[in-house]
Amino acid sequence: MKTTFKSGQWNVICDRCGFKRKSNDVREEWTGLMVCEECWEPRHPQDFIRSIPDDQTVPFTRPDDSSIDDADTYTDIEGTSYPPTYIISPDAVPDGTNDNEI
Repeated sequence: MKTTFKSGQWNVICDRCGFKRKSNDVREEWTGLMVCEECWEPRHPQDFIRSIPDDQTVPFTRPDDSSIDDADTYTDIEGTSYPPTYIISPDAVPDGTNDNEI
């Protein structure tokens, strides 16, 4: 484009293509760039869709069993004490895996 005089206009460089344009030939895009008519793109309609809020709270809860929390330690047959988180119930051990049986 030639640098010509037009009253009330000035030269502007397009932010996307870099060509020199007059001020009335460029406009601001939704990204904030000043672009010419050939480079201008409308914002995609999908950007304006609002999602449905996803409420992930549970409908009801039950309190924890306080009888387990009351014990500070557990003692096995041999007298070794364990904190409550390390208890393994006998039902949790499959049959045939206990090699200490006589």
